[in-house]
Order: sequence, then C-alpha cells, then structure tokens
Amino acid sequence: MGTNALFRFASCTKILTAAAVLRLIQARQIALDSPVDECLPELRFDKRISVGLLLSHRSGLPGYPTMPLVSKQRWSRVEIVEFALQHGTPRVPGSTWQYSNTNFVLLAELIQRISGREYSAYLREHFFQPLGMNQNLRRQRRALSIGDPGTRLCPRRGCN
Repeated sequence: MGTNALFRFASCTKILTAAAVLRLIQARQIALDSPVDECLPELRFDKRISVGLLLSHRSGLPGYPTMPLVSKQRWSRVEIVEFALQHGTPRVPGSTWQYSNTNFVLLAELIQRISGREYSAYLREHFFQPLGMNQNLRRQRRALSIGDPGTRLCPRRGCN
C-alpha cells in the first residue's frame, strides 16, 4: 500500500463529530444539556433528549435499519432520522445505553445548523487544515446515501 492509498473514515467520523460538538460547547454556542428540539424543532423530539445524551448513545432514539436505506436514493440527515423514528422503537431518554448511528447523524446536522457552515467545511476548517491534514476530504453533498462512503482520504483536491 502506498502513501496515496484511500480509506473510508466510516465510524471514525464519530470522533470528529464529538470533537466538533465539544468545540461548539467550548465556544458557548451550545451546551451538553441543550435540548435537541431547540435546534431541530421540525422533528418534535422529546424535550429530555439533550446534546449530551446524543453523544453518549443514551438518547433513546432508535438506530436506522441500513438495508432499506442502501439504494441510489439520496437521503438528507433529517430524512434518515425520520426514517429511524418511523421504523424503530424509541426508549425513554437517559434510561439506557444503545449504540445508534442516528445520534451522530443528528449531531452532524446540529453542527451545521449551529455553526452556519457545511459539516464537512467545519471539520476541514477546525481540524484538518490546522493539523496539516491536507489529503482529507469529506464528500460534499447536500444529501447522503447510506450505501456510499461518506468520508475518505483523497490524494488530490476535489476528487470524490
């Protein structure tokens, strides 16, 4: 394998997403106990679901089943969450730990809405560029396809 090999970030983006959320908390743009429904009112979440519960996989939100979502269709983050809510059984927020990608899909959307920057641009500006990680490029899309790699290393600027 050479130095220009490409790798999917996949769930490694959760680490960057959590770091980005903590950066927004440090900047006092949001708090760990901030209710998620304040930023995403259209989803009408239980008011007990906080940023901290999303980060710790204790929100009670169901994960989304991947098989129906793996398709050529593009799904926005909000559509993915709506799908998870329609096809899963929510639990009482804070009552139990349950690994759920839905939590981090929501956190990525929160980062974008709170910062006013595309999620990928926020990561690039606050993490990749300051660290000299210039071969990192997250696909820039307005909508996501669960079956596609969302993030990968890229040897040249602008490749997808």
